[in-house]
Amino acid sequence: MENQTTPEIKLLSGRSVLITYGNEIDLQVSMQIYHVAQFLGRGQENWITEIVPAYCSLSVFFDLSQVMQWCGESHPLEWVMSRLEKLIRDAGSSQTVLGGRGQLHAIPVCYDGEDLQEISRLKNLDVQAIVEIHTSRVYAVFMIGFLPGFAYLGTVDERIAVPRHTKPRTKVSAGSVGIAGVQTGVYPMDSPGGWQIIGRTPVAMFNPAASTPSLLRHGDSVRFYPISSDQFEELRGH
Repeated sequence: MENQTTPEIKLLSGRSVLITYGNEIDLQVSMQIYHVAQFLGRGQENWITEIVPAYCSLSVFFDLSQVMQWCGESHPLEWVMSRLEKLIRDAGSSQTVLGGRGQLHAIPVCYDGEDLQEISRLKNLDVQAIVEIHTSRVYAVFMIGFLPGFAYLGTVDERIAVPRHTKPRTKVSAGSVGIAGVQTGVYPMDSPGGWQIIGRTPVAMFNPAASTPSLLRHGDSVRFYPISSDQFEELRGH
């Protein structure tokens, strides 16, 4: 992988490590994190129990008892740090793991959100232009957080980038599509929230009964497309 960022590796606790790649929202960094996460998650390192990717970092959790079996005479935490350094180097040079991204999702949106008119005023754009700009890009899933299944997607065209509300709403309905700065996303369930709402989707973003509860995963990508309110009701009924 070209133009790789050299990460900083530090202990978070006696059972976790944080691998940091700067502090900027960057697609190349996200792809690098995805690549390393895929490499570490192959199942060959049975001492690793969980891998949690974020915008600019990767948290690695481990089973200390398993580490003790592998580290020999080395201090277990020093062994973890040294082993991860090697694995990250191996991931950077490997040609056998996924070099691209995950799945592309096409998500329908009825663009009738309660903040559309205010965004139109702030940005001096008509509503149709906002819809066209929002649907013109493929958005990367940079991380999952805030709520189960809530995917932080980016990046939004600066022409429609707007800040969060200074006072969050006490309830944002499940399926609401919003913008916050250069991020966009879909609320997977009813919750408080401060994002600027531009529409709604009938697609369920989180199903706790499914084998993979979150529709979107780190490394996936999303393209939104517009639908009418009648199409929204039809799709929601299926």
